[in-house]
Amino acid sequence: MSYIKTLQDGIASFTKHNCYDGSVYNQTVSKGQTPKIMVVSCSDSMVDPAVLTNAGPGELFIHRNIAGLVPPYQPEERDKYHGTSAVIEYGVTGLKVDHLIVFGHGNCGGIKSMIQGHIHVGRDSFVAAWMRIAKPALGVIRGDNQDLSLEKKQHLCEKESIILSLNNLMTFPWIQERVQNGTLKLHGWHFDRGSFSIYNQKTKQFE
Repeated sequence: MSYIKTLQDGIASFTKHNCYDGSVYNQTVSKGQTPKIMVVSCSDSMVDPAVLTNAGPGELFIHRNIAGLVPPYQPEERDKYHGTSAVIEYGVTGLKVDHLIVFGHGNCGGIKSMIQGHIHVGRDSFVAAWMRIAKPALGVIRGDNQDLSLEKKQHLCEKESIILSLNNLMTFPWIQERVQNGTLKLHGWHFDRGSFSIYNQKTKQFE
């Protein structure tokens, strides 16, 4: 059986068990989405925010990209393609979510590619260009940390990129306004094969 056929069978099974008159799923969908939480996370196939959080349909508004990065606010480039900024704008100003989570993870391929100088994809690739957003995170592996193993460097950069994305979120005026008036809260999460940590914005540490 092909992988595609397996997925098709999965849809058929989901439909049979969830898409009937009066089902919770149908009732939820018919009302339209009203999630209270938005998640920006990595596209990694092994790290699905809905699966990890055991969330149901309609509970999370999710955007996924390489390394789960948030670019800085760039109003002068609206005529270009800014998928991540567009999704964040819709989640915050359209859906009016109460929480926005930047969800990073261990063994992130995008972060590893950046640390290694994009030797697997080439410096002129879309991935390399996208990962320039996280380039400031490389500062955390200089000095006393430059002799660490690749795995430990990667772990530090993963968490530093979450902090960077949180800072970039605050460059969006409509996010800054909502955070300051208390209608939106930002969160930084990191998950690594069972180890879960949350960024404490007061102590500036993952705990």
